[in-house]
Amino acid sequence: MGTLSLDQTCAQLLVARPAGDAFDPDDTASELGIGGAIVHAGMTDDPERMAAWVEDARAHARRRVGIPLLVAADHEGGAVRILRGRATDVPSNMGLGATGDPASAREAAAILGAELRMVGVTWVLAPVVDVNTDPANPVIGVRSYGDDPAAVGAFAREAIAGFRGERLLACAKHFPGHGDSDRDSHLTLPTIRHDRTRLDRVELSPFREAIAAGVETVMTAHLAVPALDRDDIATLSHATLTGLLRNQLGFAGAIVTDAMEMRGIADLTDAGDAAVRAVAAGADLILAHRDPDLLRATHAALVAAARAGRLSVERLDAAARHALAAKARAADFGPHRAKPSEVGSPDHRSRALSLARASITVVRDDQGALPLPRGLGSKLLVVGARRAAATAAERMTVRASPLAEEIARLAPGACEIDANFPPSDAERRAIVEAARAATTVVVTTMNAIVDPAQVALLEAIRESSGARIVVVAARTPYDLLVLPWVRTFVCAYGSSGSVTRAVAEVLFGERHATGRLPVALAGLYPRGHRV
Repeated sequence: MGTLSLDQTCAQLLVARPAGDAFDPDDTASELGIGGAIVHAGMTDDPERMAAWVEDARAHARRRVGIPLLVAADHEGGAVRILRGRATDVPSNMGLGATGDPASAREAAAILGAELRMVGVTWVLAPVVDVNTDPANPVIGVRSYGDDPAAVGAFAREAIAGFRGERLLACAKHFPGHGDSDRDSHLTLPTIRHDRTRLDRVELSPFREAIAAGVETVMTAHLAVPALDRDDIATLSHATLTGLLRNQLGFAGAIVTDAMEMRGIADLTDAGDAAVRAVAAGADLILAHRDPDLLRATHAALVAAARAGRLSVERLDAAARHALAAKARAADFGPHRAKPSEVGSPDHRSRALSLARASITVVRDDQGALPLPRGLGSKLLVVGARRAAATAAERMTVRASPLAEEIARLAPGACEIDANFPPSDAERRAIVEAARAATTVVVTTMNAIVDPAQVALLEAIRESSGARIVVVAARTPYDLLVLPWVRTFVCAYGSSGSVTRAVAEVLFGERHATGRLPVALAGLYPRGHRV
């Protein structure tokens, strides 16, 4: 602390997103000497290139300010991950929740963490500890372990231990809880209207468990929570970050904001003012705008606020100390030894497949469609979801019929056709015609609970075809709430390679599904249900 100027101290609070996969020592973030960087899926799918970027960025930080760089990644498992072409696919958190075994979260975190360390990442922005209680939640969904606070807390504890075992800082998010929201804070400002008693019982419970487990960082959510603060959103609320998280819950690590370019906060005020108010409220690290001009403005605003006394010396020093303490903790984990060639190893893929097999849940098979016959040939139609209702957080591109490839392996000759949502009239007619020629139709849904176009297509297939319909939910189980007539419903909780293989094995009777619902389907099935 004694070696840092005011400009350098403020820079240490900033975590920025690189624009490309080649390190640029002359870009704004490097020039400012920022404290951290978040590598992301848009940079590269090549572990070797990402490892090279990290090493160059680290070396530059050492030369410029003599302080290590925190290197973070959103690598939760499921659809939210980096290095998608090479990294091992583990099930989503909700898929892990369906196993019923919290140790699965430790195993998944160990796989994710090991591969992050191979490319030089020291801080993983996971686990998500939100309790998903709104079926139409457009941002959390399968990123949550489930709707039971005790279970979410137990899985979170194991995940934190798994990441720590691979020498990574973990991050519990999104405080004070984003699980009961029907709006996405990437796009707008959600409001959580529960009273403090409910918040203590549900939303805050897993954060207590994460803090007790020693989680090193906690991420704020851009939410309005009137029961905690009637004036400021959580990220800007002294009552929420300092009064509740620091003083009442006893969190001693670093508080980091969610991305400041998200509309939930960006629509309220400018980048500089938001950063100053967040630090004043108790945040220690700012996930800053990727735009270089806004990053520079954020840094300038912090410096100006400190000079003007709007940001007290004591609060600025406390934030910097928490940021530096996180770096010291990362250094305690030992030196980084890049092994990018080992990302996606056969051992990791085998372990991920075992986790996926334990997660698949047959919720309903009233028509006795399972196991599917292997000899249906062209009478078996697989309808995949392309460009379906992916959440803003997933930032994903759905492969064409990811399940169809695995089905074709087990049932040669099966037909496949993909649906863009919403489908054009011509696409809709083609799918319905193909369904009329089939005796069994397997349809992948993806967040149909918030996508009426998927529901309409399924109902058109039902009305026009006598085929047996099997639905595989590639995201949340809540799709059954808007498709209550579906008689065979299987939950995959994801669409990665290991998950789709495990689903195909269940569909054709190679393995028995042992997963159980980690959420309740109101009016249909309780939590823990399986056929």
